[in-house]
Amino acid sequence: MLVIDDDPNLQRFLQTALTRMGFEVLAAESGAGAITIAAKNGLDACICDLKLPGMSGEEIIAALLKIDPDLDIIVMTGYATIDSAIACMKAGAYDYLQKPVDMNRLEVILRRAAEKRILERRLAELVNTRERLVRSEKLSLAGKFAGAILHEMNNPLSIIISNMKMVKESIGQLSGQAKILTEINGAIGDSIEGAERISELLSGLSLVSMQPQGEERTLVDLRSFVVKWHQGIVARGFPGAGDVRLVTGHELRRVLVSPSNMMTALDNILTFLQRAHARKAGDVEPRFDVLVALGEGPVSIEIRDDSLILSEGQRLAIFDPRIDLDTESGKTLRMDIGLAIASQIAASQQVELIFESGEKGTSFILVFQPPSA
Repeated sequence: MLVIDDDPNLQRFLQTALTRMGFEVLAAESGAGAITIAAKNGLDACICDLKLPGMSGEEIIAALLKIDPDLDIIVMTGYATIDSAIACMKAGAYDYLQKPVDMNRLEVILRRAAEKRILERRLAELVNTRERLVRSEKLSLAGKFAGAILHEMNNPLSIIISNMKMVKESIGQLSGQAKILTEINGAIGDSIEGAERISELLSGLSLVSMQPQGEERTLVDLRSFVVKWHQGIVARGFPGAGDVRLVTGHELRRVLVSPSNMMTALDNILTFLQRAHARKAGDVEPRFDVLVALGEGPVSIEIRDDSLILSEGQRLAIFDPRIDLDTESGKTLRMDIGLAIASQIAASQQVELIFESGEKGTSFILVFQPPSA
């Protein structure tokens, strides 16, 4: 809770009264001071005097809502400025009070705002849960279909590729009839390329058909786990591995996960960022920061690209399995399902996968639950 008022007596009175109501209260004397506090602290509500030095009420509301669009702002006003208070409501304020402040009414407004915020959070959780279940069901159905296709196509496709290569090698050993042999050789080369492209798409389908491995969850030190994963992608020459900057603490924090499954999830997230960055126009060099938080709160792994800004459409469908046009290799299609699999793996490991994207870049954050006692 933040109280903004340049009257020190009223400020102290409100701080004391709100503290007695059970709220944690911060205070500011100006709009600039309020903006600084809001940027550094997560606020649930704000009580703001309409008349403050340096900034109008509408300007303060706009600045605070830019920091947190869900912040509930209650405006305090005198009788002569009701029109201004209404203007503030239109600008996004939650409610307003006339001075002198009726503390009973203020408490009712704050309790109502708190209940609204709780309901909004629960609704967001329900929506996220529903979307996660829908994605998981879609992926499961796609996996069954993909498994059937793989079974029916893999063996004959392997035979076609092998036989074509053998014929091409045999033609290369013949002499005479150069023109005909050149045409045949070109046709066979095109056939091999097409068959290998089908094989590549089937490889993508194989990812859909794979469910998270049945490896048991074990207690692992998160820092050591991430260091091992990073060493592995560097040793494998994994795309984007050379652009990864690893930042970890030194504390020992254990989490309960399946190591191989979680490494697959991290691989898929990094692959998405690397490919998304490669599709961007411009010459900005990629750098993917992997940050491991090992403080007193929940431990987490964040993979971040500060230069990657996604469109609204990309953000809304970020975890949906799909087939994209592949402009990198000049081929037509590519399976783009890595994030869907990463999301499924995280859910199976009881790890929360959070996606954030805006003007400051794109991040994927894996938040781990503390192991049960």
